[in-house]
Amino acid sequence: MKPFLKKLLQPLPLMIIGVLGAVGFIFVMPQTSVQEFYEEKDVLYEEVTKAYLAGEWQKAQALLDKHENRGFKKWQAERLEVLIERVQTAVGKAEEARRLMVLGERVRAAQLMGEASQGYPESTEMRSAADYYQGQVALANKDYVLYLRLAEQNIVRQPQSPDAHLWLANALIQQHTATGDESYKQRALETLEKGESTGDAGQQKGFRAEAAAMRERLTKPATPKR
Repeated sequence: MKPFLKKLLQPLPLMIIGVLGAVGFIFVMPQTSVQEFYEEKDVLYEEVTKAYLAGEWQKAQALLDKHENRGFKKWQAERLEVLIERVQTAVGKAEEARRLMVLGERVRAAQLMGEASQGYPESTEMRSAADYYQGQVALANKDYVLYLRLAEQNIVRQPQSPDAHLWLANALIQQHTATGDESYKQRALETLEKGESTGDAGQQKGFRAEAAAMRERLTKPATPKR
């Protein structure tokens, strides 16, 4: 064995090497873990923020619930607090609007849903609900022109929604009944046909039942109101 290897394997040098190795482990490993920890927080912050700003507040909330013990950097926490407060305020108004609509208070419900959508414009769901609630007020007032305009506006926003097609078809039927114009009838039938290729199997089951009832209505002669 070479002389320097003999010295290296003596008890004292081995002890020194062990101590140095332990010290290196202490200083290197925690630094790596801290870095990874902060990187994970950055990723979570970006995912949560992205979900909120895409209108997917349920997804954002689920991410926060899943990582409830994961802290954020101070500036991240401050920005999230402002964003979450804005979204929660809008969600609260939307829930109250739905409750009022069930009670038949259409005007107040439409007003609150409109405020919810304005507070959280990133949400396509709230914008569509706001249009629908306003449409229900228009329908109650027999303002079929506004009712149709809102339905046409909504289907541009949700072209793959069976409900959007049902709403538009109903609005066209209302116009056909009110005016006797056969072009509205044709458009209603075309809208129902397009709706058959939207949504999933569960949505289509309900769609077909509603569509059948609408087609039945269209077999009856229009009685224009003068």
